[in-house]
Amino acid sequence: MEKPRYIRRVCGFYVSEVHLITMMLPYIKKQLELGVNFSTFLETNLKGNVKLILEKIVLADETKKKMLGINWSASNVYKYLDMEREVKKMLRNGEEINVIITGNNEYIKIANENLNKVIEQNENLTIEKDITIINCYEVTEFNDNIRNILNMHNLIINTSGIHEVEEVFEGYERKMAN
Repeated sequence: MEKPRYIRRVCGFYVSEVHLITMMLPYIKKQLELGVNFSTFLETNLKGNVKLILEKIVLADETKKKMLGINWSASNVYKYLDMEREVKKMLRNGEEINVIITGNNEYIKIANENLNKVIEQNENLTIEKDITIINCYEVTEFNDNIRNILNMHNLIINTSGIHEVEEVFEGYERKMAN
């Protein structure tokens, strides 16, 4: 019997691209060690900053190579077919999918809408692994209330990994939609 697909929605907040990469690297390293692959949809190119940070930290060369193998280039999420091609490839391979999305609110919203559409339209593809969608918001760019963003996600990521929102924000209570 096929295991049902589980989609984890994670949010993260960063103050600069360097902070974003620094925050994500421990999680990415751990996932790569487990054989998990990444797909990225980035509004801006992060490759230069990733290289800069990896040059300054001590990691095995193989780990650095895998991290640099992730696509850190900007993506046009407005081109649905490009997103569809990338996600369908991972769905067909039955891989656990980790998707990192960074950008302004509109970019993240469209990327998620397109990603949801691809997943829904390809339910026939065999998959036994979970999907983790990590939406990363630059705190100076988003206009929405932080509570609204937290309410749209199951979890939050920071340098120590992925946690329940309530673990990170003491006193936070999720508001259920009416």
